[in-house]
Amino acid sequence: MEEQSKANANIEKLNSEQRYAVYKVLHAVYEYQTDMPKCFFLDGPAGKTFVYSTLLHAIRGKGDQAIAVASTGMHIYKPYPDRTEAGNQPISLATRGSDVVLSSRT
Repeated sequence: MEEQSKANANIEKLNSEQRYAVYKVLHAVYEYQTDMPKCFFLDGPAGKTFVYSTLLHAIRGKGDQAIAVASTGMHIYKPYPDRTEAGNQPISLATRGSDVVLSSRT
């Protein structure tokens, strides 16, 4: 099944709050400063994975690139400032053009 078809099928299954979030993100991606990189964060008790899946299918279905990234928030607090383990390093994302990064705290 192609990406846009998957997006359409998922949109039919979204509840009203999820659908609102999907439409707000898609509007920001395609209607507001389309030449700027975008990064979105979703927070909530449930349904984020399905929303992300829907957004990824919709964006990729238009031939654009998008990635989903999960963060535990551990990069906010570095318990041992003198250490340089990979687990204490923040995630750095480089975006180009109109790339889209979707992220949430898990």
